[in-house]
Amino acid sequence: MLDVLIIGGGPAGLSSAVYAKRAGLSVTVLDKGASECQITKATEVENYLGFKSISGIDLHAQFVEHAKSQEIPIIKKSVVSVEKTEEGFKVFTKKDEFECKHLILAMGRSHKHLGVEGEDRLAGAGVSYCATCDGFFFRSKMVSVIGGGDSAVSQAIYLSAFCEKVYLIHRRDEFRAANYLVERAREKNNIEFVLNATVNEILGDNCVAGVSITQGEETRTIACDGVFGAVGEKPNMSFVIDGLNISPQGQIITDKYCRTNINGLYAVGDIRDRDVYQIITAVADGALVVEGILKE
Repeated sequence: MLDVLIIGGGPAGLSSAVYAKRAGLSVTVLDKGASECQITKATEVENYLGFKSISGIDLHAQFVEHAKSQEIPIIKKSVVSVEKTEEGFKVFTKKDEFECKHLILAMGRSHKHLGVEGEDRLAGAGVSYCATCDGFFFRSKMVSVIGGGDSAVSQAIYLSAFCEKVYLIHRRDEFRAANYLVERAREKNNIEFVLNATVNEILGDNCVAGVSITQGEETRTIACDGVFGAVGEKPNMSFVIDGLNISPQGQIITDKYCRTNINGLYAVGDIRDRDVYQIITAVADGALVVEGILKE
C-alpha cells in the first residue's frame, strides 16, 4: 500500500509528489497526460518566479523532469472511481487498482469553451481564457472578453489597463457580475459593453482578427486581436466521492493544509476552493498538503 497516491500531474500534483518523496513517503502519480493540463495551453508564462519567460509546455516539462529525477512513478491512467476503506483508499482505473493511505486530488479545472467556430483552431494564437496569464501580449491592442460574470468583468477591467480597447460581450442585457465590478468597468473609457450579443465565430487565419456577433436581427464583425473566453470553469471531477464537501461552484472545500472533510483525503491546486488560481499558488499547495499529511 502506498503512503500517498496523487491523481493529477499538473503543477500542484507534481509539487505534492516531490514534497512527499522528500518527506520519505512512498508516492505515485496517476496522470491523464500533458494535454489535460491547463499549464500546457499557456503560450508564454512570465509571472512564475525564476523564469523571465517560458512556454507553458516547457515549464510543465521541467516540473515532470524534476519529479522523475526523484524517481517518482508517473503512470498514464484515468481514474474511474474511488472507494474509501478502513486503511485508506482504493483507486480504480479501467484495468488497474491502487491502494493508498493518503489520497491527493490534483485534477485541476478546465475553462468552459464558447463552442464556436475558430475557437479551438486559434487557441494560443489570440484565443485565451486567462487575462492575468496572457494579457501582457495584447498591450496597445484591441481585445474582446466574452461573458457576463465576475470573471469576465474582472478580466475586462484588468485588460483595460494596457489594451487600447476592450469589448465586453455578453448575451444578456444585464450582468451576473457583482454591481461594484460592473460600475468599475463602466468607469473605464476604453471598455465598451456589447450586450444582447451572441458570438457566432472567432475570425482569423493564423491569428485572431475579430469576432462575428449577432445582436437582435443584425450580424456584424468586431475587429480585435485577441479573444478572452470567460463563461465559467468546471472542476475536472470524473468520479464521485460520497460525503465530500463541495462549494456551490463545484470546488473542493479544504482547510489551510489542503485537508478535506474526509480523513486522509486532500485536494490541491485549482480543484480546491480558493481565491487565487495561478501556477505559483498551485505549486505552493505541495508544501502545504504534505505538512497536513505529516500532522495526522
